[in-house]
Formats: sequence, structure tokens, C-alpha cells
Amino acid sequence: MARIQVLELPMRHSGDDTETPFVIILDQLDGTDLAELHRHAALGEELTQRSGARAVIAWAGTLDVA
Repeated sequence: MARIQVLELPMRHSGDDTETPFVIILDQLDGTDLAELHRHAALGEELTQRSGARAVIAWAGTLDVA
């Protein structure tokens, strides 16, 4: 079963404003899900735009975010 994880990146300061950028990680994807994401690259772009993530990483194996 696929997992969703969030990897927080170092906080950014700009004057009084702060931002915590992040990356969405989808791992443990089966071959069908991974192929679907690659076939429809716009899905990843849409996910980053709607969520505010810096990037989306899709992986068949297990990625442990610490």
C-alpha cells in the first residue's frame, strides 16, 4: 500500500516573514500507480501547485524520512 510522507525543508526567513518549505513523498507505489504518475506528469505538477509543496517524489521502494 502506498504511503504519503512530508519532508520539511529548512525554514526560510525574509524580514519578518518565515516559510517552511516541504516536499511530498509518495513511496511504496506499485508498478501501475508509478506508471500512471509518469504517464500523467501534470498530476505531480498539479499536486505541487495545490499543496504548496516544492516537489513531489514518487518512488516504488521505501523511503524513510527522518
